[in-house]
Amino acid sequence: MVRDVNSASVTTAEDREKVDLAGIEARMLADARKVMGAGKVKQIIVCTVQIAELRPVQTPGLHSPADAAAPHGAPLPKNPVKSRCES
Repeated sequence: MVRDVNSASVTTAEDREKVDLAGIEARMLADARKVMGAGKVKQIIVCTVQIAELRPVQTPGLHSPADAAAPHGAPLPKNPVKSRCES
């Protein structure tokens, strides 16, 4: 299912840095209904989305030096940082 969903854009048309969660959920639901049967799957919820480069130049270290941290006043992420499924 994930490969099928990733075959098309996962971002909104208006902003290529913002994930279209409703669109992803709809595509995954359609795939699940094909596999499991229409009456078996009612809803799919995407709780957390992590965006990463497909082929990064260098994999960052687990503990990066302080000077490699994001600069103060860096723009806020456009996608939810906290899981939508957490209370």
